[in-house]
Amino acid sequence: MRNDVVMRARDGWFVKDGRGWYTAGAGRAYGHLWPPPSTVLGALRGVYGRQQ
Repeated sequence: MRNDVVMRARDGWFVKDGRGWYTAGAGRAYGHLWPPPSTVLGALRGVYGRQQ
C-alpha cells in the first residue's frame, strides 16, 4: 500500500503588529521560509480527519 503526502500552500500567513506598514526599511519585517510546525500539524490533522 502506497501513501502519498502532498503539502500545498493555499493561503499566505500575514502577521501585523502596531508598528505601521513601512517596517521593511527599518529591518523589522520578515517572513518564514517554511510554515511553522503548528501549521503543518494542523494540515495533517485535517487530512487525517477527512479520511475517516
